[in-house]
Amino acid sequence: MKLNLLTAILFFISQLTFSQVDECKCFNGIGSSEDDKPSLTIAFSNKINLSICGYEEEKISDSEVIIREFDVFNCKTGESLITFGALQPCNLISKPDTLVIQHLAPLPSGKKWKWQLTPVTQQMLYPQGDTIMITAPICIYEKTQIDQTSVDQFFLELEAIKGKGYSKEMENLIGKLGVLTLNGNIKARNILNDFISYSGNGVDGANSELLNAVTSITNFECIDTK
Repeated sequence: MKLNLLTAILFFISQLTFSQVDECKCFNGIGSSEDDKPSLTIAFSNKINLSICGYEEEKISDSEVIIREFDVFNCKTGESLITFGALQPCNLISKPDTLVIQHLAPLPSGKKWKWQLTPVTQQMLYPQGDTIMITAPICIYEKTQIDQTSVDQFFLELEAIKGKGYSKEMENLIGKLGVLTLNGNIKARNILNDFISYSGNGVDGANSELLNAVTSITNFECIDTK
């Protein structure tokens, strides 16, 4: 009898929690309106529930989503606790009493310079008392092993476009500079941070957005260069 009572209590608590999360909705934000359905919701132990609303790119599971241009809302008040724009895709992971936000950068990672969204930094939201704490970003980038021959060849390619304006390879050059910078190459960092002048102002609209995104993520304080 006691076991049945305990089971009933636990079931009631779980149903109450799910009910609270189900009541979460979207609000007017950077990439959402009140008519939208949250991409992700999370209920914290301090009874504060959050909804994540924006432009969903991939629903990995019920607890993980890749999204950009989004807000993390307090379900009760509608307050936006943190916001990310269109140029900052993120991988959001809901864990017990923790929302993990991994900041992704479009980079040609790996030995074959394959383009993919690469985790670079991460921060977390968690309950403390009657509020939600937001940690400062930390680096989670895993350095890529690139042989020196490929690096030397890349810098020759860069030298060939120096001061000549637009190149059809501009996207790849910017991406590779980002990867080498994250790997600790100081020469790549210096060129990346002055790339508009270096290239002879050959960066167009789309590549300008890529340059801003890559420069921003690689200028993060905890990236070491040698």
